[in-house]
Amino acid sequence: MSYLSKNLKMKVIYVVLILLSYVEEYFSLHSSRTCKPCRSLCCLHGFCYQDIHTLKHKCACYRGFTGENCDTEP
Repeated sequence: MSYLSKNLKMKVIYVVLILLSYVEEYFSLHSSRTCKPCRSLCCLHGFCYQDIHTLKHKCACYRGFTGENCDTEP
């Protein structure tokens, strides 16, 4: 094996390892996780999730409840 092919092979492996670390970080950030302990009615009448674009926690309300914290009944 020539020096150039060994060098190229090492560079390709290095780039692949970097890309794999980015993919792992992306999925660890965007995987579905439960939110930190709720301090609102969101947990009583809905559930909390993390928005993948803003990384902020949001409430998703169960049927019959609305509002930012799932505290409004129709």
